[in-house]
Amino acid sequence: MTDPTDSHPAPLIHVFVCTQQKLEDKAYCANQGAEEVRLQLRRQVARTGLEPRVEVTPCGCLGLCRRGPVVVVYPEGIWYGGVTVDDVDEIVQSHLVQGKVVQRLTLDPDQLRQEMRGERARTAAQESAHEEAGVVPERLRRLAVDFQASRALLTAVELDLFTAVGDGASTTEAADRMGTAARATEMLLNSLTALGLLDKQDGIYTNTADTGRFLRRGLPDDARAAMMNRVHMWDSWSTLTESIREGSPLQTGAANPSATHAYLAATHRIANLAAPNMVASLDLPRVRNVLDVGGGSGAYTMSFLKAFPEARATLMDLPPVIHMATRYIREGGMEQRITLRPGDFMLDPLGSGYDLVLLSYVMHLNPPEANRRLLAKVFAALEPGGRVVINDYVLNRDKTLPRAAAVYALHMLVSTQGGNVYSYDEYASWLEAAGFVDSEKINLLGPTDVVAAHRP
Repeated sequence: MTDPTDSHPAPLIHVFVCTQQKLEDKAYCANQGAEEVRLQLRRQVARTGLEPRVEVTPCGCLGLCRRGPVVVVYPEGIWYGGVTVDDVDEIVQSHLVQGKVVQRLTLDPDQLRQEMRGERARTAAQESAHEEAGVVPERLRRLAVDFQASRALLTAVELDLFTAVGDGASTTEAADRMGTAARATEMLLNSLTALGLLDKQDGIYTNTADTGRFLRRGLPDDARAAMMNRVHMWDSWSTLTESIREGSPLQTGAANPSATHAYLAATHRIANLAAPNMVASLDLPRVRNVLDVGGGSGAYTMSFLKAFPEARATLMDLPPVIHMATRYIREGGMEQRITLRPGDFMLDPLGSGYDLVLLSYVMHLNPPEANRRLLAKVFAALEPGGRVVINDYVLNRDKTLPRAAAVYALHMLVSTQGGNVYSYDEYASWLEAAGFVDSEKINLLGPTDVVAAHRP
């Protein structure tokens, strides 16, 4: 067998794992632990040093739902059925490393063909019957019920359930720790287990690898504070129907401090991962004086300062945000290089003498006219030759893609006065009107992109 760890750039081995979900049928791979199998395969491939020669990819239905979870290894075309997490190490070590097929899990080719023909016939008959009877297509039904799983997770986060479960807890123990009703707690625990967020054995619930790592309070990768941002988003999104009718958000007034803290925690985690990539995407020969407008936690500011050791920065944001950002900047060891300026960037002066102004996750908060005014202020704040960098969601020309950006526009509807997600054409026109030249769009990994231009 060819050595999967050699230097050839394309994968020699491709492992497909069916993760298909079906509303109308209990016998499907995702309902039998396929996602856990896929994740464990990826972990084991990485631990064994097989990347990038072995690629593990989720796929749709392979036509053997009652044999799931189904795993197929190419180029040999070996089909494994009924694969569990406990089988993964054997598949990796025996098949992927040594080239020896795990016979006890293989599916007979002749039987495969027969079962697949039967499954296709059954599925076709079912689809035909549904269409004739006027049954709503599964895709629509799934979209209509996906909120249930989301709400179960958010409630668990809000109750700090994964911390309560800890290293293992019964229903009574978890309920006592959270101060919740035992009957209702058991229903939630069982639902979370069905969703693959908990494990259960002999009446004892335990965290999965992911919930134990990211959703237990106080651990190194604790993301609960950031996840609470989604809890607060739920409150806004529940008013979407009325916001569509009225054209504006129903919730007005000062931001809830706990919601502001959750938002800052969430954006800080995202920015810590995204900021270095964003900075690296820019062709900046030298940066000396940076203004981060609406800089939040300072993650993007600090990333620029790490890339340009001689630079200094000013971070401007509302007073409550500046108060919270102080901790992040102190933890980053940048308090001597960053000046914190509390203020409203739409009303207060921005200052002058900057060679770089960053607008990260800012423009979508404002209506178009406010963005035009802001860019005019940024133009005045920049030195000749200085550059403005807009890091934000950027829609295509007809505003239907990328999906995350198009959907996020609705969040702006329910949570801001006039905010929206904009296309590159809109950004380019505003920049030109403000006096900027040579605007460009730079594609980034992740949900946002960069729009940049400079002052002549």
